[in-house]
Amino acid sequence: MSVLDRSVVMLVVLASAAAAQAPLSDSVMKLNRAGRWEQAAQLARNSLGSTASTDERCALRINAIYSLTRLGAYTTAASELKTLDSQCGESAVVRQWAKDLAAIRSELALPPLPKSGLDFSALDQFWNIADLLVKDAEPPEDAWRSMLSSVGYRLSTMVVPTTRSDLEIALRPSRHAEFDSLIKGTDDRASRLKHLAGVVNHRAAIARYRDSISRSLPVQEAIALAARFLPPHATEGKDPPLVAFAVFRDDAYSLGPQGVVIDIEHVVNNGGLTLTLAHEFHHSYLADVAEIGRPPSDDPAFALMNALNGMRNEGIADLIDKPYPLSYPKAPGMARYAESYNAAYAKTPTVIHSIDSALAVAADDSTKMAEAGRRVQQLLPSNGHFNGSYVAREIYESFGVDSLYPGVRNPFAFLRTYSAAEKKRGNPPPFSTKATALLDGLERKYLRR
Repeated sequence: MSVLDRSVVMLVVLASAAAAQAPLSDSVMKLNRAGRWEQAAQLARNSLGSTASTDERCALRINAIYSLTRLGAYTTAASELKTLDSQCGESAVVRQWAKDLAAIRSELALPPLPKSGLDFSALDQFWNIADLLVKDAEPPEDAWRSMLSSVGYRLSTMVVPTTRSDLEIALRPSRHAEFDSLIKGTDDRASRLKHLAGVVNHRAAIARYRDSISRSLPVQEAIALAARFLPPHATEGKDPPLVAFAVFRDDAYSLGPQGVVIDIEHVVNNGGLTLTLAHEFHHSYLADVAEIGRPPSDDPAFALMNALNGMRNEGIADLIDKPYPLSYPKAPGMARYAESYNAAYAKTPTVIHSIDSALAVAADDSTKMAEAGRRVQQLLPSNGHFNGSYVAREIYESFGVDSLYPGVRNPFAFLRTYSAAEKKRGNPPPFSTKATALLDGLERKYLRR
């Protein structure tokens, strides 16, 4: 757990103890006023599902929108604003914040993202900011906004909303002591900071790589690889997903129909751009054919549905680019990740048994649904990569690639087909009667008619 996460947990505990005296939204507001936007956003969004009062949920969401806007996570803030409009309308809380919300709406009024194509604009803006930070100069707010409103950062801040503060810690000499302290950890922020600090030393290599892929990006090869693990015709007649490059974390992400964002240093170091694109394109095309809707963040099943979707998404896509056992002979720096991946993959039957137990608890007591979802999320780290790929490979090797297609559309079908694969292999059923009934009920509830 990072220092930031521990701080948020402590704030939740303190805020809960003081709930009789003041609403939780007051604590979030105080964090926002103090400029502690990361903590404010986390506390507000983490508290939405456990807050009974409609007015309090609206106040928390308004505070989350404010802090996300200050962080430069414009796309996520705009999404939260739409949810606020649909759920809170003209409530007293919204009227109270009318002036602030009007200013935020103006700030979030960005042009639509491109539907397709290749975008490097975030890299140019990144170097503008980085050149100032390494000199310990304060970038103007207009420069921050130019960077964070570029296509690449509008996508990447949906995944890592703290890029602005990450860059300040990683690159400013005056924050070197804080940087040294944070990178001693083993959490995600330590990894991000080390990654960002290293990027500025590889500017020439990044420039050469950018030039090479701008002339020949392997889009069609990637689409063909992705299509193999998608239902027939899933990619036909569709433009390739938008691909944007930025610097934010040693990784790549699909944001569904909005596009794919890739940290350019990630592919400079690790290679495999075609496979990376194919993996992320699979996510993007899957979003177009999905039959199961996602519940709102305050739905008790939100965490569970996210965990099951992630397990399905990453599990099937990993068949494209992650053989088992996983290794990276051309990228020694990834050896630790491969070791963790292989170890977690091998433990999947035990993990599934624990997931079954969590589901059975929620089946007996519906008030435990949110708790069960959080437990399943803990059991499926890395958004389900490790264990999802085990499940997908069991299906693929038992029945062939066609058997994956129902699961592409429906994560519940993915789990049903896995159960059939286990039966064919002579293994015990992975899910109990109670867990199966719970999953069937969720499928009926969230199936898009």
